[in-house]
Amino acid sequence: MPVDIKSIQLRLKDLGYTPGNTEGVMDEQTANAIRHFQEDKSMVIDGKPSHELHDALYGQANSFDEYLKQTEKKKTQAQQKDGSPADNSAVQKSNFKDAFDNF
Repeated sequence: MPVDIKSIQLRLKDLGYTPGNTEGVMDEQTANAIRHFQEDKSMVIDGKPSHELHDALYGQANSFDEYLKQTEKKKTQAQQKDGSPADNSAVQKSNFKDAFDNF
């Protein structure tokens, strides 16, 4: 199964790296963002998208939906712990899901 470039770009951007476009097109800016992530995570630095990279970006999640669920759960737990008010994460989740489903 081919590597999903767009989900890699979106996650890199979410983590503060600068992949450039997030349209699913592999370019030099995306390769540079991948290299920076790989370096930060002590991975082999080759700037290439791979299933290993995707797994490192999304942690234990097997899919984007599972990643969103894990993220939402952690955020809820943190809010309960420190008494933070709820935010618009449901809207954000919907936007991320739409972006993920549309490529």
